[in-house]
Amino acid sequence: MPGHLDDLVATVGELGIADRQLLGSKMIAGVSAEDKEKFFTQMLMDVEPESVKNAVVAVTGTLPHDEKLSALSETAASLSNKATAEQVVELVSSAVGNPGAAARDRLWTIVVGAFAFVLVASFTAIATGMFISRPSDSAVKPELVLTMFTSVVGFLAGLFVPSPAANKR
Repeated sequence: MPGHLDDLVATVGELGIADRQLLGSKMIAGVSAEDKEKFFTQMLMDVEPESVKNAVVAVTGTLPHDEKLSALSETAASLSNKATAEQVVELVSSAVGNPGAAARDRLWTIVVGAFAFVLVASFTAIATGMFISRPSDSAVKPELVLTMFTSVVGFLAGLFVPSPAANKR
């Protein structure tokens, strides 16, 4: 750096943060949009990732809704497929939140209870069908009840089988 730039940097370094911000705003006031983009991109390359993230989030908050969506789409497009999937899960989890243990228990009770009811009802229908003869012109087919019974048994048995995804080695 030439000597006069060193003096300028030293002078700016002695200013308070508010004066530096004002000076920065005045310096870029007459610069073209393309040059501003290059300037800020280069400036943010030298900053810690957490600070860059905070600055981007703060600035993004001032954008119109459509521009926010566009920025989010372009950022997501730059991620790998695995990273994108992980980010989507993280975003949805942070926006919606994970259900608590009580809610999960309640949901499982409802699902398993419904399938258990179908299991008992189809077993009862099969057992009853063993002793009651069906009219020959009936549209009801006992095979449908048997299929439903075996499907529900398979579903309930599947709840107790360990997940193959959990055994990654």
